[in-house]
Amino acid sequence: MISVSISLIPTADGQLLIPATEVTSLLRCLAADWLGSPPSGEEPDIPAAVDEAAGAMNQLADQIDAECIACASDPGAGRPEGL
Repeated sequence: MISVSISLIPTADGQLLIPATEVTSLLRCLAADWLGSPPSGEEPDIPAAVDEAAGAMNQLADQIDAECIACASDPGAGRPEGL
């Protein structure tokens, strides 16, 4: 069992944001925790499903990282008009 805390950043319009680095860290932490869990007599298809889910979480984390890097390298990207 893992314990993770996430920072919430309130915006002026009442929305809550989570820093991308914390989202990707959470995804990778969950994937690693699932892959590190010892088998507990589950059915044969369960480990394959866990591997696939963990892989999907890691791919999503990679995609978020890549999009954040692209956004950071283009100062106007991802910003609403007028900001």
